Amino acid sequence: MPARRPSARSRALAALTATLTAATTAGAIATTALPAHAATDTRAGTHLYFGPGSQYVNYGQRFSIYLRLVSGGTELPGKTVLIFMRESESQPWRQWRSVTTDGHGYAAVPYSASRTEYLTARFRGDGSYAPAASVNPDYPVRPRLGQELVQEAARHNGAPYQYGAAGPNAFDCSGFTMYVAGRFGRHLAHSAADQYNQVAHVPAGRQQPGDLIFFHNGSGIYHVGLYAGNGKIWAATHTGDYVRLENIYSSSYYVGRLA
Repeated sequence: MPARRPSARSRALAALTATLTAATTAGAIATTALPAHAATDTRAGTHLYFGPGSQYVNYGQRFSIYLRLVSGGTELPGKTVLIFMRESESQPWRQWRSVTTDGHGYAAVPYSASRTEYLTARFRGDGSYAPAASVNPDYPVRPRLGQELVQEAARHNGAPYQYGAAGPNAFDCSGFTMYVAGRFGRHLAHSAADQYNQVAHVPAGRQQPGDLIFFHNGSGIYHVGLYAGNGKIWAATHTGDYVRLENIYSSSYYVGRLA
């Protein structure tokens, strides 16, 4: 008989076990910052593994996020673990739901991606075990929107720059990002500075495809483009130029994310 393929749950749990082993070997196990209402306590070696780690999924895709709670080599059954969520790295965490670990210290959290969100898991501790936070504190979920924005931007490669233009045949910088975002129901102002005030803010260097890159100087924001990945943006830059893929040419930039 052909060998039975392991289930999705078995594969996910195996991946978590491998992560646990690797983190222990490398000395990478650590407790990250807890929400203000949860006390930090280092009296016991309690560790929370939340996986399968960083993953980008399609809009509307349904899947399960698995977690494992252990103390030393002992699995902790029947423990309540809180799942927190935020929509950008500039926002505070808010509690999303709670789950209880099974007889092997595991729990599965059903999830359906509908926008960019970050998830993290926390165990508050009890009389026997100290609090713990997930080793991978952020579980970024990037829906299809980012890639669709990049694909739409690329469609206009070669369109001429024209001051004050917002498509579909010519663009200035903010007119270009306004037009591309508008194709997916995201309404932005025709101004790079105003657009920055309309989007969620992300630390520079943490941008993902589809994010907006805002260049600034001492007097404010003067240019915007759409991040395509690999250090490049789609942008309409200046008179005589055209929409094209170019490098992020300055370290003086902010990052904005469309919800």
